[in-house]
Amino acid sequence: MEAVRQQAEFAGTSYSAGQCPASIEATSGFPTYVEGPCNLSYNAGMGNTLEKPGLLVLANGTLTLNGNSEFFGVV
Repeated sequence: MEAVRQQAEFAGTSYSAGQCPASIEATSGFPTYVEGPCNLSYNAGMGNTLEKPGLLVLANGTLTLNGNSEFFGVV
């Protein structure tokens, strides 16, 4: 987990404690690391693509995809 967090920090796709991605598009990247606590709930948009899937680590929280939201990759 620590190595994934460090990779996300280097890639600019890391969210420290108390910071939560505002949109599903903000969860895109390989890897994306969210410390939390976050209750992520999205109703529309796309995280990553079928051609370029991502990796989302949500260390503390929940992820809910509603409506027309899609996430391609591993959570």
